[in-house]
Amino acid sequence: MIGRTGRAGRKGKAITFFTEKDSDKLRSIANVMRRSGCDVPQFMLELNKRKRKKQNNKSKDKKSKKHKTDESDDNDIESD
Repeated sequence: MIGRTGRAGRKGKAITFFTEKDSDKLRSIANVMRRSGCDVPQFMLELNKRKRKKQNNKSKDKKSKKHKTDESDDNDIESD
């Protein structure tokens, strides 16, 4: 959550807390930071890369398991 800062024309700091589970929101946060002239910390970029890599690996594992299941189904056919 990004809180209200700099009330009544004063400058302030915004602090955003997030975890690895929130990494799907990092792109939006990074875009807002860039548009406002802030640097995006490297750890935010790395966290997003790790999350995407995990998602890609899970997707590959699911496809691999489905392929193995399909092959085993072919072997389960009984003949009379």
